[in-house]
Amino acid sequence: MGLLDTESFFDGFGFAPYAARFKWKRNVVDDREERYPVKRPLLRFLEDLARGRFPRRWEPKTRKFLKDDDWLLLDLEKGRRGDRRALTRM
Repeated sequence: MGLLDTESFFDGFGFAPYAARFKWKRNVVDDREERYPVKRPLLRFLEDLARGRFPRRWEPKTRKFLKDDDWLLLDLEKGRRGDRRALTRM
């Protein structure tokens, strides 16, 4: 996934909210994220995408948030055998 501008920058994974749900063991990344709290976590962004909440960008001319078309998103399609495959869509 390409980083296009500051709105697209992730400053960490954001493991803490998911650790109990997925039974992840604590590691050095958790220590770092505790010392330097994550403001734009990648995992929350990916979860939002999976739930159909797509990124928006600020448009200064209209002073509104608009659909952000600069993202490469994955469109999951069911294959013949029931498996999921990703198709790229812009």
